[in-house]
Amino acid sequence: MLSSIDGDEVNSVNNTTESRQVAMIVRRVYLDLLANISYPEKYGLGQLTSSGSALLPVVMYRPDTFNTIQWIKYNKADLTFVEPSVFFDYIYTLDDDEDNVGTATINSVSIMYNNDVDPRFWTTLDDSTILFDSYNATEGTTLLTANSVIYGEKVATFDINNDTFTPVLDDNQFSLLVNEAKSLAYAELKQTAHQKAEQTARRQRVKAQNNKRAVAGSEYINTTPNYGRK
Repeated sequence: MLSSIDGDEVNSVNNTTESRQVAMIVRRVYLDLLANISYPEKYGLGQLTSSGSALLPVVMYRPDTFNTIQWIKYNKADLTFVEPSVFFDYIYTLDDDEDNVGTATINSVSIMYNNDVDPRFWTTLDDSTILFDSYNATEGTTLLTANSVIYGEKVATFDINNDTFTPVLDDNQFSLLVNEAKSLAYAELKQTAHQKAEQTARRQRVKAQNNKRAVAGSEYINTTPNYGRK
């Protein structure tokens, strides 16, 4: 990219102020591409974070590495998302005088839960804290991170200080990244337009949007209900 804008030759991102500026432009364009085009590469598997507190056995948290959660499994079983009002309607039918019913306090509000069975339902009030209807006390004092599996949109990262960092894109999407970044670099660093780069970027953006799926049948991604943070 530096060569294309008549910049100095470098062998590291941090060699010159100009090389650093170009790297920051590439990062900005990369994050913009991921935000504006629903690349499957943005999605992946992960695990919830346990509360770590016996006082909050049915509470887990969305990990900071995920923007959204599409679905949750616990002990290999699919869990059903329910709206908070439905969730509370259910837990308020539980009798806390029963031995298999416990109580927890969240934001000064008491919630009931079963303590002898794996969870079946989940909900969230703030897109970060996940509430479940039950947990199995024979497995521990809380729901366990190791037993959870989530699928959702992961937080995009771009390590600008690592010369060997490779953005998560398909091979045919790298050309789009380069041309978009080249066009922006010309505009910001040279105060002029790079017509060829802009034309190529527009063409590749359309192609990338139309051909973003590499696996037949994966079109369901980002079409399921989304109850995570945007």
